[in-house]
Amino acid sequence: MTDEILFENLEYGAYYLDYPTDALYSENVKFATAEFNKLHVRRVRLPDGKGNVIYLMSDTFDHTLTMLNSDNFIIPPSYKRLFYPLLSMGTFMGRRYKLNIGNKAERSKLIKSRTKLREYPSRVLQKGLENVFFGCCDIYTTVTPIIQKMRSKKLWEEFYPEFMKILNELTPEPAEEGKDREWNNRLLIFDADAFGFRNGTSLKENQTNPLYLLYLAYLRTRNLEKLGIDCEMMICSKNMFLKFNPAKLDEKTWTNFKRALFRIINANLDDYTSKLSDEEKQIIDETSKDRIVSNIVKDTIDPYTKMVSPSTKAVLSDTVERKFRQKVKEISDLDSVIKDTQKKVAEGIGVEPPKPEVAPGITKDHEDLFVQSLGQSQDKIPSLIHTNPAKTPLDYRRQTLFNAIGSQYQPLGVRTGKIIDDEEEDDYPPEDMEDVEDEIQRDVSEILTSDEEVASEVLDEIQDRVAPLNNPKTSPVNSARDKKLREEQKQVVVKSETIEQVLARDGSNVPIKSENKGAVMHTSNKNMQNMTFVNFDKTYIDELYVKDLVSCFDMLKDKDSPFYITGIDIKDTSNSMNLQETWTVHLVDENKKRHTIKVDIPKFQNDRFMLINGTKWIILKQNFYNPLVKDTPDTVILTTNFNKVTIRRKATKSLTSIERIFSLIKKTGDAKMFVTGDSTRGNLKYISSLEYDELARRLFKFSSDTCELYFSRDYIRDNLSDKIPTTIKGDEFYIGTEGNHPVFINEDTGLDRTGRTIVDIIEENLPDNYKTIFNSIKGPAQSMYVEGKLAGEFIPIIATLIVWVGLSKTLDTMNIYWKFDPDAKKVPTGTSNRKYIRFADGLLEYEAKTFAELILNGLMKLHPERMQFKDFDSEIGYSEFIYSQWGSYKGITELKNFYEFILDPITKDVCRDLSLPTTPEGLLINAVKLLCDNSFVSKASDKSYRVRSIEMIPAILYSCIANQYKSYVNSGRRLPMTLNQRCVISRLIAEKTVEAYSTLNPVIEVSKTHTISTKGYRGSNSEHSYDEVKRSYDPSSVGKIAISTSADANVGINKNLVIEPTLSNARGYRDQVEDTSQLKDVNIFSPVEMLTPGTARNDDPIRTAIAGKQSQHIVPVADAAPALVSNGYDEAVQFHLSDDFVINAEEDGKVVDVNEEIGFVVVQYKSGKTRAINTKPEVVKNSGGGFFMSNQLRPTHTKVGETFKKDEPLAYHPNYFRYSKLNGLRFSIGPLAKMALMSSYNTYEDAGICTQKLAERMRTAIVYKEDGKFKKNNNILSMVKIGDHVNIGDPLIRFDVSVEENELAKYLSKLSEENANLLEEETKNEIKASHAGEVIDIKVYTLLDPSTLSPSLGRVVQQYFDQGNNKKKFLEKYDSSEGIMKAGYMLTDSTEPIQNRYNSIKGIKGIDVLIEIYIEHQDVMKVGDKVALYGPNKQIISEVIPEGYEPYSEFRPDEEISVMTSPGTIARRMTPSIIPVSAANKVLIELKRKIQKEIKFG
Repeated sequence: MTDEILFENLEYGAYYLDYPTDALYSENVKFATAEFNKLHVRRVRLPDGKGNVIYLMSDTFDHTLTMLNSDNFIIPPSYKRLFYPLLSMGTFMGRRYKLNIGNKAERSKLIKSRTKLREYPSRVLQKGLENVFFGCCDIYTTVTPIIQKMRSKKLWEEFYPEFMKILNELTPEPAEEGKDREWNNRLLIFDADAFGFRNGTSLKENQTNPLYLLYLAYLRTRNLEKLGIDCEMMICSKNMFLKFNPAKLDEKTWTNFKRALFRIINANLDDYTSKLSDEEKQIIDETSKDRIVSNIVKDTIDPYTKMVSPSTKAVLSDTVERKFRQKVKEISDLDSVIKDTQKKVAEGIGVEPPKPEVAPGITKDHEDLFVQSLGQSQDKIPSLIHTNPAKTPLDYRRQTLFNAIGSQYQPLGVRTGKIIDDEEEDDYPPEDMEDVEDEIQRDVSEILTSDEEVASEVLDEIQDRVAPLNNPKTSPVNSARDKKLREEQKQVVVKSETIEQVLARDGSNVPIKSENKGAVMHTSNKNMQNMTFVNFDKTYIDELYVKDLVSCFDMLKDKDSPFYITGIDIKDTSNSMNLQETWTVHLVDENKKRHTIKVDIPKFQNDRFMLINGTKWIILKQNFYNPLVKDTPDTVILTTNFNKVTIRRKATKSLTSIERIFSLIKKTGDAKMFVTGDSTRGNLKYISSLEYDELARRLFKFSSDTCELYFSRDYIRDNLSDKIPTTIKGDEFYIGTEGNHPVFINEDTGLDRTGRTIVDIIEENLPDNYKTIFNSIKGPAQSMYVEGKLAGEFIPIIATLIVWVGLSKTLDTMNIYWKFDPDAKKVPTGTSNRKYIRFADGLLEYEAKTFAELILNGLMKLHPERMQFKDFDSEIGYSEFIYSQWGSYKGITELKNFYEFILDPITKDVCRDLSLPTTPEGLLINAVKLLCDNSFVSKASDKSYRVRSIEMIPAILYSCIANQYKSYVNSGRRLPMTLNQRCVISRLIAEKTVEAYSTLNPVIEVSKTHTISTKGYRGSNSEHSYDEVKRSYDPSSVGKIAISTSADANVGINKNLVIEPTLSNARGYRDQVEDTSQLKDVNIFSPVEMLTPGTARNDDPIRTAIAGKQSQHIVPVADAAPALVSNGYDEAVQFHLSDDFVINAEEDGKVVDVNEEIGFVVVQYKSGKTRAINTKPEVVKNSGGGFFMSNQLRPTHTKVGETFKKDEPLAYHPNYFRYSKLNGLRFSIGPLAKMALMSSYNTYEDAGICTQKLAERMRTAIVYKEDGKFKKNNNILSMVKIGDHVNIGDPLIRFDVSVEENELAKYLSKLSEENANLLEEETKNEIKASHAGEVIDIKVYTLLDPSTLSPSLGRVVQQYFDQGNNKKKFLEKYDSSEGIMKAGYMLTDSTEPIQNRYNSIKGIKGIDVLIEIYIEHQDVMKVGDKVALYGPNKQIISEVIPEGYEPYSEFRPDEEISVMTSPGTIARRMTPSIIPVSAANKVLIELKRKIQKEIKFG
C-alpha cells in the first residue's frame, strides 16, 4: 500500500510520521518542476492536470503492465484508462507495416487482474480531458523486423522521427495551453529495465534498443534538434529518472546527458562503442562520400558566412549540398539514357554492342562505342557539374563516383514517402573520391555564387527557421511616404472625431463623475447621498473606451513592418442574441498592399452588461498589477496587457566585492573584528541598499580601531538611536561611525556622502596585513546577476537587452559612465568605483553602480571573452546563447516580438502616470534598480494594484493584433493582416472575471459590480499563486476593499469593494488613505454588509461573509418590507442598480405615451431624449439554478402629461422595493414578522418553525422553461397562449412529425379511412408541462424564413416575429438609431431568422425552429426551504403550523408569533446582531402604535 503526503496541503508547523519500521517514506518530485537533463535520485509524480497522454515505451505488453505496477513513478488517481491501438497501418522508414491486435479478451483479463485501470482499445485515441496511458509496445514490436533489416546509420537518423510520427497520428492534438504545466502533456517514458543494455554483444543485437539509438544519434550529431522531435521524454528506473527533450539537447548538454544516461541504464556506451570491430564502427559512422562532400561544402561557404547566424549558415550549407548532388545525379541519369540509346543503335545497325563494364581497369576493347569513335581521354575532368555525357561518356570509375555522390541524398529529417525494398551500398573508394576534391570545390563555389534557385530557396527556408530581420525594403521612420501616411492617418474619422483628437485625450486625468442624490433621498445619513463609484464604468466607456480601442490599431504604424490606417467603419450589428458593434479597420502596409481587420466589439447595457449568444454577461472588477511590482525581496513582476515577465536576482554568489569580504572573514577567522550573524529578516521592513542587505546575511558588526559598522537595523534603532545626528537626510540611513563621524548610506545609490561603498569603507579601515589578504582575493567567476523569464525561459536581463537594442545602447540607456578600451590588456587594480569586463578585443570599463553590476554580471553567460565588443550590437553576440537556451534560433524571434509588443498603449499611459520609463529597455532597467535592495511590498498590498473592468476588452484586442502581426512577420509578410471576427468576444467570455449574469435579485447585482479579484486577463490565474500572504487583508486596502471575503476555497481571492472605494480616476488609481479616521461608512463596508445594518460590526466575520454569499440566492417574496433600522443604503441602492430592478429619471421630464397593449410607458426628458419603460413581465435567467424569474416593473407615472424630477424613480420591482411619496424608494429586505427565541422539539440545530400565514407571505413566483424543437416540415396542431393556466402533464404543443405534407397526403389517400385516421394519430406528438402555473411568455427562434416552413409552423414563427416588429416600430417613433437599443430598452424578441456559422439555435444543432414556453409557478414556503432570519442566521423550515394553531404571547394575544428559532443557534454561530436589531424593531413598532393611539384618542 502506498500513502502519499502532499506537503503543500499541510498547515505550517512540525509533523511526526508514525509508521511501521519496515515501511519507508521518501521525498518525490513533480514532473512539471523536475529539471531537464538531470538525473533525479527520487521518484517522479506524473503530471496531475488534465489532457495528459503518457506513452509507455516497452518491448512487450507484459512489460507495459510491469511498468504500471512498478515504483518507478507515482501515478495520480486521475489516470484511469490504458489505451492501446487495435489496428494501425502505414509506412515506417520507407517500409510498410501493419498492426492488428487479436487477443483483446486475454488483455482485458490481464489489465483487470494486474492494474486498477480500465482498458481503452481503439483505432485512435479520442480527444478529451482525461489523463490516459498509451501502451507503445505493440507498435514497437511491429516495426522491430523493419529495424533489424536497416543499417545503423539510417536507424539513428530516422527511428525516432518515424516512431513519433506514428504516435502523433494516433493521438489528438493537445488542447489550448495556458492552464499550467500539469495540463496537456505528451510524455514518452522508457522502461530502463525493459531496455537493459547488453554489454559484450554484437552491434546487430543492440541496434533495436531505442536507448542505444538515442545515444548514437546524440553521439553523431551532438544536436538532437536536427531529428525534428519536440516531445518531453523520461527514462525511469527504480527511484531514479532522467527527464529530457531532444529538441533541447545540444553539444553543451552532451556531457551531462551522457553521464546521466550511463548511470540509469547501468552501462558505459562509450566503452561499448569503442570496443566494436572496425567493420561495425564503419557501419555506424558516416559514409566517406557523405563526409567528404559535406566537409568540402562547409569549407567552401565559410568565407561567405562569417557574419551570419549559425542557423542561416546551416540552411545555406544544406541547400548548396543538395543542389550539387542534384546536378551530379542529373548528369549520371543522362549518361545512363545515352548508353541505353547507344546500345539500341549499335544493335540496329548490326554492330556488336559493347561488352558490360565490370571493373575500373577495362581494356580498350571494352570501351564504350561513342568513346571509341570520339577518341577522347577521360583522365581528367575539370568540373563535375559541367560534364557532358553526350560528348564525354562516363567511364566505370566516373560513373561510380557520380552514383556515389548523386544517389539517395536526403538532408536530415526530410521524408520522401518512397517505399524502399533494398539498401544501396557505398562502394566508391574514399581515396579515389579525394582525387576530385578540387573539382567538387569549384562546382560548389559556382553554385554558391551564381545559382538563383539556391538564393531563393535559402531566403524562403530561413523565414521559418531563424529570427526575421527588420524589413530591408523600407526605412519607415525617415521615408517621405511614411510621414504622409502618418499625417493622413491622423485625419481618419472615428465616431465623429479624428484619430488625432481621440488619441489626444488625457487618460491620466479623467476623474470619475460624482453625483449628489440628496434631492430625492430621505435618509439622515448624508454619506449615502454622494455617488461616485457607480459611474466608474460609465466614465471609462464615455472617455477612454474608444481611445483604447483605436490605439490598438494605431500602434501598428510604429512597428518594423508598419501598417497605416486608411479608414475605420463602425457599424451596430446587434441582433436579438448579441449586443455588439463591428469595427472594420482598413490598413495599408509599407508595400501599398491593403489589409482589412474586421472584429466584433461588445456594447454595454446600463454600462455594465453584455449580451452574447443570448446570455447576459458581466465583467467583474480586476485588481490589476501596476507595471512594476516587487512583492518578494528578490523578484520583480513586470505586467502589461501583452504578457508577464518575472525578473529575479540569481544569487549563486553575491556581488564581487561582498564575496571578497566573506572570503576575508573565512581566511582571517577574526571573530572580534567580524561579528557574524544574520539580520536579514529584521531588515526587511526597512529600505536599505543591496550591498547592506547582502552583508547582513552573514555579518552583524564590523569593528576596527577606527570604524564601527552595524548590519542590524533593529539593533541600531533600539540601541544607537541617540547617536544618529539630526542632519540625516530622508533618503539616508545610519549604519555606524568612522572615527568621530557618522556613516550614512544613501538608499538609492548605496554610497556614503563621500561616494564610497560599504566595502570601500571596510577596506580602508582594515589593518595593513588584512588589506594585503583582501587584495590577494579574487572575485568569483560568476557574481550575482538579474535574469528574466521571457517566452518561457529564464535568461540574463543583459541578454534580453542586447537582443532588443544592442550592448552600446543598453549602456547608454543605463545612464552610467562607460568606456570601451581596445588597447587595454589588464584589469586595473585599486579602482573600486569602476568595474571591468574583458572582451576578445579589449576591456569594457563602467561605473560600479549596484544596478549596473546586476545587469552586466549576466554578460558572463554569453562569454564576452570569446567575442569582440561590437559583436554584441548584432546577432553574432547572442545567437549561440539563444540557441543554447531555446534549442533553436526562434528564441530571437520571440524576444524581438516581446520588444515590439511588451508595452501596449494602455500600459504606456500607466507608466507615464506612475513616472516609470515608457520604453521596454528602460522598464527592464528600472526593474533591476528595484532589486538593488531587499525591501518589497506585500503581495496583498493595495499599493501594487489599480482597478479595471471594461478596459480588459482593448487589452484582449491588443493581444489578438500582436499575435497576428507575429504570424504575419514569420510568414515573410505573406499572410494577410486580419483577425477572426469573434476573437475578442471568444477570449473575453473565457476569462475568469467574466461571468454569465443571473438577474435574480438586486443583491447579486451590487455584489457583482463590487466583486474584485486579482484573477482575470493577465492576472494571477493559478490557484498555486495564492499563498497565505496574498489571500490576507493588508492595511493598505482600507478605504477600497471590505473586510469580508468568500468563506470557501476562494477566500482572499474574490474580495469585495466598499460602496465608495477611494478611486481617483477612470484608470482605477487610488490615493492611499493616510488618516483612517476620515473614512465614512461607505468607505469601509461592502454593499451586502450595508444592506443588513449591524451585522458586520457585531457578528463573526466568517458568518458575515457566508451571509453575503447566501443573500445572493434570495428570491422575491410576496410581502417584503424595508428594514426598520436603516443606515440609508436601502434607499441609496436604487442608484447602484440597472433597469432590471429600478429605472430612475436621468433628467426632469414628462410622460409622452402609454401603450398598454404593447406594454410601454414612454417618457421624454427636457433634453429631448426618450426613455421606454416595459410594463409587461420580462423573463430573466437565473444562471445559478434551473429556473427563471419574471421581473415586472411597476411604473410610478402612468398618465400622459405627468411630470417628474431628475433622479425620481420612474419604475421599480414591487417585490424588492417599497415606494411612497413620503419615504421615497427603499429596498425591501423581507417580511417583518414576530419571532420567538426559544428551544422547542422542532428547533434542533438549524431547524425552525413558521406559521402558514408567514409561509403565504413568503410566496415567490418561479418560472420554468419548456422547449419545443422542430424541423421545418413539422405541423403545429395546437399550442398554448400567453395567459393560459396549465397543470402538470397538460399538453403545451401538439404536433406531428410527418414528412412533406404532399407526400403524406398521397400516402393517406391510398389507405382506408380507419387506417388513415389511426396512422395520423400515431404521427402526433405532444410536449407536456412539467410544472403547473400560468404561461407568461413564449419565445420563438428559427434558422429559416417562415415561408419555407410548414404552414402551421410558419404561422407560429411569423406571429412571434410580428410581435417583435410591433415593439420595434413603436419604439422607433421615439428612437430611430440603428441597433437593438431603442429609447433605452433592449429589444431581444426575434424579428428575423438567426444567422450563424454553426447553423445552430442556442447551441442546439439539427433543428430548424425552437419554441420556448415559460410557465410561472407560485411557490409557497414549505418544510425543507431555507430562510434567513436577518443576516447570517440561516434556518431550515422543519414544520409549518396550520392556520388556527398559531402561537401567541400573553402581551399581545391577538398577534401570532410567526417564527420560532433556538437561541442556541445564535450563540453557536456567533451572530448576536439579531438580538439588538430585533429589540430595536420591537421598540419602533411599539412606539409607532403608541403614537397612533395618542393621535387617535388624544
